This record gives sequence, structure tokens and C-alpha cells, in this order.
Amino acid sequence: MKIVPLVFIAACMLNDNYSLSDNRQGLAAERNILHNDTVSRLVPADIGAFENQPQHVDTTFGAWHMSIEQFYHGHEHLDTCGIGAQRYAIYASRITISKDGRPVIKDFVVSPQSFMAEHSVGQTELTVGPLYFSPTTCYAYASCCESGTDNCTTRILAFTPSYLVCQYPHDYVMDGDLSTEASFISEFLALCMHELSLPEQSRQSVDEILQAYCSPALQARLADGNMLGNMLWGNGRPSWKWLETTTFESVGTINNMHKIAMRFQKQPDSTQVTRYFYLECPEQHYGVMHLTDIKP
Repeated sequence: MKIVPLVFIAACMLNDNYSLSDNRQGLAAERNILHNDTVSRLVPADIGAFENQPQHVDTTFGAWHMSIEQFYHGHEHLDTCGIGAQRYAIYASRITISKDGRPVIKDFVVSPQSFMAEHSVGQTELTVGPLYFSPTTCYAYASCCESGTDNCTTRILAFTPSYLVCQYPHDYVMDGDLSTEASFISEFLALCMHELSLPEQSRQSVDEILQAYCSPALQARLADGNMLGNMLWGNGRPSWKWLETTTFESVGTINNMHKIAMRFQKQPDSTQVTRYFYLECPEQHYGVMHLTDIKP
């Protein structure tokens, strides 16, 4: 189930091949793992004086239940852009997830320090929310921005029972006119990469992602795990490092379809690879966007 569209690129490794029947373990050392933060909750005497109050998001979808609770941990900033200075708290978030009533993760903390350690914590804002639910994995997004700027770091957090928490960055330059299309494609790529990287892959999960993002004809073509991986990344095992180099460019509109070029570099020789994605124009389909074809 898709909650909101966001741009992101996967940062976890796939198994040696894409087959949905392959249960071999991936290389843990190559995975981009997110660790639980250690910041503590503080209770300011005047929390009501902040312009923004802590929020609590409680979401249930099917067997999944996700709770995301903001809490104050001692940081705030003053906004002086308007008339008079306004105080804003910098909140961290505590994530608790269960599936079928059984805990998956409890009180997993993310904070601005988790994603933007190079910036002043007092100048950042963190927003965390639910993104997507598959039969195997509960996904959340975490967006951390420097106050009053477009300098943001967004991560997709993947919570799979009995599995390490994976994070998926999307820090790359993108054509501003393609934000919706590039977001859609990047989201699709990351979900596929995570689901295909699991030691016990779920055909149902992959089929649901294909149904959510692809036309029926393309769904049928990509139903096989090997075909899906090969069409997206080519032969061999892809690396998340390739996808960190991803850029998007509009090629034009052909027969009411947007043609988008996605380019990334294969490491270590920096070989450039291009994939062309064809998307139904949203204005022609009441806002519903689907991939209709992927070509080298």
C-alpha cells in the first residue's frame, strides 16, 4: 500500500541473482544499516511556547501497526524571517511497529543527528511518517532539512521482521521540473531493490509493487524476478553505490507518455548506464501514474 510519493534510492545490496526463489543471505557488511539513536527525551517547562507541538502518528494497515511519536530532546531554533522571532522545537521521533500483534521493533529513535551530522542540529527539522506497507516490510520516510533552506536529506527506512533496519538515501541532483516523475521512478527502484535483497523473498510483495507502479502489460513482463532485475539494472549483482549517482532527464512526451532518461554509473570503472522509463501522463489518467515500459 502506497502512502505518499518520495524520491529515494536504495542503499542495500541484492543477493547474487534476482530469482524470487533464492534464499541466500546477502552480504551484511555491504548493507547501509541504520542504527538506533541514543538521544533522550527532555521535558521543557514551556513546551507550549513553541510554534510547533510534538505530533503522534498512529497508522494501521492490514496486519501492520506503526506508531511514530515526536519528542523534544533539547534543541530548538529561532525563526527571524517574519515579524518577530518565533521559537521552533527540533524534534526526534520514536518508531514502534508490530505485525499481527507481534512486535517488530520498539522505540527505534531517529533524530536530525541520524542523517545530517555535518550540520548544526539547532538548524534542522526532521519529519518522519509512514510511506508504504508490503507483506514483508513496513516503510517510513525521514526528511531532515536545514531550516529556511532547500538543503534536505531524505531517507526511506525499511523495517522487516527479523532483519536489520535498512536506510535508502536519495541525495542526488534532479531536474526540478521532473520531481513527480523522478520521485515515482526512484520509489519504485528502491522498493524493488529492498524486496529482492531479502533472504526470503516474497512473490506477493513484488507482485503488489508491480501492480502499484506498473501498467498490466508491464506487470506481466516483470513478474519474473530475473527479468525485473535485469531490466532495471542489467546483468550481475547491482550495488547501491551505482544508484547514488542516479540522475533524471526528460526526453519528451511521446503518444501521451512521458519518456524519462535515468542514468547511473557502475562502479568501480564509472561505466555510465542509461534506462528509459515511459510513464502515463497523469493529466490523461486523473492523476494516476503508471510505468508502461522500461528500455535500455
